Amino acid sequence: MVIDSGSGFIKAGLHTETEPAVVAPQLVGRPRHRRLDSMERETFVGISAATMSGICTLSSPSERGFVVDFDDQCLIFEDVLMRQLRVDPRNHALLLSQPPIAHRSNEKRLTGEVFERFCIPALVKKTDSVLSLMDAGMVTGVVADCGDAVSHTCAVYEGNVLLNTSHRLELGGMDVTERLSRIVARETGFRAATRSEMRHVSKIKEGLHGLKEMLGKRKRRPFKRKSSVNYILPDGQKIQVDGDSVSKLYTAADILLEPSLGGVQSDGLHEMLISTLTNSPSVLHDSLVQNVILCGGSSLLSGLKEMLEAEVIDCLSLYLDMHMPCNPQLSVWRGGAILASLSTFPAMSITREEYFEEGPSRVEHKFI
Repeated sequence: MVIDSGSGFIKAGLHTETEPAVVAPQLVGRPRHRRLDSMERETFVGISAATMSGICTLSSPSERGFVVDFDDQCLIFEDVLMRQLRVDPRNHALLLSQPPIAHRSNEKRLTGEVFERFCIPALVKKTDSVLSLMDAGMVTGVVADCGDAVSHTCAVYEGNVLLNTSHRLELGGMDVTERLSRIVARETGFRAATRSEMRHVSKIKEGLHGLKEMLGKRKRRPFKRKSSVNYILPDGQKIQVDGDSVSKLYTAADILLEPSLGGVQSDGLHEMLISTLTNSPSVLHDSLVQNVILCGGSSLLSGLKEMLEAEVIDCLSLYLDMHMPCNPQLSVWRGGAILASLSTFPAMSITREEYFEEGPSRVEHKFI
């Protein structure tokens, strides 16, 4: 079993598949009112929770990529494995992704939860960035991963993360969507007040992918005036953005390059990438700059790749060969499926017996 437990979505499936069988939001929904014919409130998970947002209180088990509610996280794992994949966890080893910069106590507890609640026979945990590189057929390179709630950059050498090159930005696609919702409200009068309406704004954001414009205030090309753009919401409501306002929609993504726009005091994604390259050993520079991967769902934002390349070239005078995989939001899971297919995979794993003999602290240390 391969699970990529991302900051916004969970991707899961068996390693024999080419794509994850399950892609669902990391959400748990509990009805605001108890049913009269039941003593307990029903709990909804993933897509079911999202579709029941009108009557449910929704919560996510993780905050900015770190698990804060292990019971709810295990509810999601249980739903994915037993109800959707319909597998018995006791019969399958599990590969679980983890962020490059992780809370060790957090990860140690998650290791314990999957062993003790699901009785899995063996576990492998691998860093997201290593798996994304494997999806691209590489073991050495630099990864810029822009997810839903958090973004990372780090360098990897021979399958090992160089920790002093790892950087984390607590902003991602959901922050771009939130900023876009304010711009849409100002320009069109449509105000997204619920999660369902925010999903409509997210669709508008996805629609911007096809308009090949540059992001970032310093490097943005002058916008040509465009004709108005129309969006039809599922309820039939029509949102019209006139030509003078279309260019303003793109400024939503500036938050990734200028985090202060979102109230976060941190380097922007481009500055993190530059720092990752400059902090890596000089003897590896040639190998690293030729193998830079941009992945994560938010990497699809139009012009982001070109912007990052231009910033690195201007700052370091290095030619940057940046690759973007097909379906970059799935690259971590696909890399995990590749790793799980290798003959060396069993040797990487920690067995259930080792876990109970050595304890969670010593076992977790093996995954660092």
